[in-house]
Amino acid sequence: MNKLFSILIFLSISSGFAQNFMPEHELWAIFTKNDFVDKSAHKIVAKNWHLALYELSDDVLISTKMIDSIYKHNQKIWKYLNQHGHQNAEMEFMDEVNKIKKDISKAIGLSIKEIDLTKYKIPDISYLHSEFFTEIAQLKEHLYHFNIYNYDYKEKYSQEQLLIQYTVDTDNEKIINIKGNTLKNDGK
Repeated sequence: MNKLFSILIFLSISSGFAQNFMPEHELWAIFTKNDFVDKSAHKIVAKNWHLALYELSDDVLISTKMIDSIYKHNQKIWKYLNQHGHQNAEMEFMDEVNKIKKDISKAIGLSIKEIDLTKYKIPDISYLHSEFFTEIAQLKEHLYHFNIYNYDYKEKYSQEQLLIQYTVDTDNEKIINIKGNTLKNDGK
């Protein structure tokens, strides 16, 4: 009985915290499906600012009313942040996003230049049905960690598999800590 009581208290505290936390700490944003750089920059800056980022994809029908709701919600966030130490939170946030976007673009350029993905083995997935996606995290200023995954888009419940991971130092323009299953040289 004590265990059940403890669980109920925990759940009520957790749900109360979530209800109090989310509205004033959740930024809403609409991203185009293929804008990896903008989406990643927003995620990194939101995390640095201790904000949750609620993403809406542009592949759903977005009405003017929905855009107005997003704008009004975000204005409450900026007002809250301005009342808690920022001069112009929206401008500061977007300045930081733009700075991170430039750095991510540089990291991607270095990745394309330095890493030949054809050298890495794609485990258990036909090349014809393979789809890739990338996750990026900022470790510290000018240092980004990339995870590149693939999955079989023909399989309904395909599990993504890590293909390669590495870190890019944009300040020194180098890639470090590359890890992945390389293809074996068969002597040809």
